Amino acid sequence: MKKMTSIMISNLKKPGIYSDFNGLRLRVTKNGTKNWIFRYRWYGKTKDMGLGSYPDVSLAQARQKRDVNKQLILKNIDPILEKNTVKIDTIKKESMTFKIAALEYIQTHKIQWTNKKHSKQWMSTLERYVYPKIGNLPVSHITKHHIVSILKPIWNIKHETASRVRQRIEKILSWSIALEYRDFPNPATLSGNLEYILPKSSLVRKVKHHRSLPYEELPEFINELKKIYLNSAYALHFLILTASRTNEVIGAKWEEFNFDFKIWNIPEERVKTRINHSVTLNQSSLNLLKKLKQFSDSHFVFPGNKPNAHISNNALLQLLKNYFPQVYKQTVPHGFRSSFRNWAEEQHNFSRRAVELCLSHQNSDKTEDAYLRTKLLSKRHLIMNEWDNFLNQMSKENEKLKSI
Repeated sequence: MKKMTSIMISNLKKPGIYSDFNGLRLRVTKNGTKNWIFRYRWYGKTKDMGLGSYPDVSLAQARQKRDVNKQLILKNIDPILEKNTVKIDTIKKESMTFKIAALEYIQTHKIQWTNKKHSKQWMSTLERYVYPKIGNLPVSHITKHHIVSILKPIWNIKHETASRVRQRIEKILSWSIALEYRDFPNPATLSGNLEYILPKSSLVRKVKHHRSLPYEELPEFINELKKIYLNSAYALHFLILTASRTNEVIGAKWEEFNFDFKIWNIPEERVKTRINHSVTLNQSSLNLLKKLKQFSDSHFVFPGNKPNAHISNNALLQLLKNYFPQVYKQTVPHGFRSSFRNWAEEQHNFSRRAVELCLSHQNSDKTEDAYLRTKLLSKRHLIMNEWDNFLNQMSKENEKLKSI
């Protein structure tokens, strides 16, 4: 039999199987439907693979499909197995919506987030800005046009939020690519992609630093703070004395302190840099700890109202708001770290690296960090003792007045 032609196929009425050679066959059924078959041998076994129905799949298209599958056989790939794998892969990709991917990503990664509120912030921004537009879309269908439609309305007016939303979408889609739910590239990347569509960050971003109290006003503030006998006041005093972060202070446990070496070892899960941090303790911070230890029946240094819990993340802010309304207008708890940094920069010639280590800041120069592995504990002890002397100026002046 000669090779088939389109006219020949159109005229076929008799049920049967007709060959086009090289494994391509056309099956004509009793009801007149016509289906393409690719017949091949796989390790001694004859196998038939459907290629579609005629005329949906033309003769030329059927031949092309046959030739593609013959190439797979030459590569020792079973065409039917490959077809089923592609089908399963397609179903897998179609079932993974952005919302499902986001929930799985958050569940997987929240264990490494220092702040427990972090996962809530992720959820709230995704629910507000992202899910309404792409939540139910398979991650494999999401394009940069979807991303732009999410970001453009808030890019200029809420740039910090928009930037975080973009980063979160990018991470979720990167996770999806890594698990083969979608193909590369990632449509939410900024470099080489969205940077050409959205305005430059430098032109729309207004950096908002934490409010901070001028360090010159701190001695007087400390003197007033000492008159308040609340755990939140003790915690805020300790935060200022050690130039630490709120999350590090409120979760402090007695087991973390080495009083002999005057060191506070903060575990990595409470440190922003995710690296264990050692704080050098000055005399006032040690005195405060020893005072609190006498009356403590909790493993937390600053226990809260509930059993086996520390004071809340908001307790220090509320203390400022309720007891020092004028100071509250100028600073937040985190701002005292800036006060310390400004004092160290303007009043002393301390080693910059030692000051940064006091604040548990990571060195941006990784090469320098590789060689300078020492934690400069002796220098940091000196810095924190000087800081303690500065903060106690008002107390020293009061002592002088009493002795007159």
